[in-house]
Amino acid sequence: MNDGSFMNEWLLPRLDRMYPGLFDLISDPAQWIGELEQIWFPVSPERVANHFLHLVPVIAPLPFTAAVVHAKCVHCNRFHHVVHIGVNFMSLISHLSAHLAGTGLSTEHLADFIGELRSPKPAWKDNDAPQGVDRDFVTAAVAWLLCHELAHFASPAGQDALLDVVLPDYARVLVADEINADIRALDMLIHRIDSRPAPREQKLGTLLGGVALALRTWNLVIPKAYRHSNILDYPPRVAAATPSPSLRWKKIRERWDNHPLVNQTARQHFVVLEHRWFDGYETKLNKLWEAMHDRNISF
Repeated sequence: MNDGSFMNEWLLPRLDRMYPGLFDLISDPAQWIGELEQIWFPVSPERVANHFLHLVPVIAPLPFTAAVVHAKCVHCNRFHHVVHIGVNFMSLISHLSAHLAGTGLSTEHLADFIGELRSPKPAWKDNDAPQGVDRDFVTAAVAWLLCHELAHFASPAGQDALLDVVLPDYARVLVADEINADIRALDMLIHRIDSRPAPREQKLGTLLGGVALALRTWNLVIPKAYRHSNILDYPPRVAAATPSPSLRWKKIRERWDNHPLVNQTARQHFVVLEHRWFDGYETKLNKLWEAMHDRNISF
């Protein structure tokens, strides 16, 4: 990107600093020979071989988040995977995090901004993150969303993690695929955190906090007919075959809590972060929805 947005100015460079070698892990997993035997190794060499990855940040109206498009080139007979990252949604992540942190971004200001983000061409002059936002926190949220899309083609299919979930047959395969991508995205980022010198506990806590922020941001733009202010109050699905924030968070926590690289110190650090960032979230979200309703902003 060359538009001077926060994604280009600090988000993508910070992503590389926080999770070094992330794209190398995806593009050439066979180089990690000594690690392929780990049962949690997040990338499959067989699935990545002869495939090409393209990352394209796009200005797309809310509620678009991210998507991966798979195409086979008729000329070279190879597969290309184009991952689209929604700049509007990523900007919303940073602004919501600033609002939750109490940095002076008012409910009314944020509601007006969300109204702009519904437009294919927002009328902003500067979509930079607000002052006081925790950039590592926001970067972790975006990194997880990005890796979720990467996992759809780069990661091995997981075991059925939904045996304890009641789902109709038509939805099970689709929901399982999304949950597998969620978990594998977490594994990718933990793998890259593990590549850095210790201590790693704070980085692991920030990663899980970023996932929690991404889910809460998505919760903000879920259509009114389905939404709950508490992300733990949802049934397993939203609409037909989209796993709900509740199911996503349950399975992500199961993976994070039982991951061999996550120790008790990391778990305690996340508890501190959770209180710092999300205490009062439901109250603030309901006030924000009210302000959006007053402005006829809906999804």
